[in-house]
Amino acid sequence: MMLLLDRLITLLLLLPKHPVRTSFSLLRRWRFLLLISISRFVIRVVLEEETETQRTETWQSMLMREALLLQDSAMVWLKGTLRHTRRA
Repeated sequence: MMLLLDRLITLLLLLPKHPVRTSFSLLRRWRFLLLISISRFVIRVVLEEETETQRTETWQSMLMREALLLQDSAMVWLKGTLRHTRRA
């Protein structure tokens, strides 16, 4: 175990040392990338909700159009049957 610790310590000493500002800049980049990914996720969710709302509105308007067409055709049929009953 001590031999393993010794090797790890010497390995760390052999690695090149980076200035502290590099780690801070990496941290800053990480935060920036995190903000970008969060904003993209939020934008995607909002757009999906808007698309779903548009689909619902489109579906509702289509149903309303069909209901109006059925109502119009029912009125035409009713007028036709009333004409035939009056003649008889």
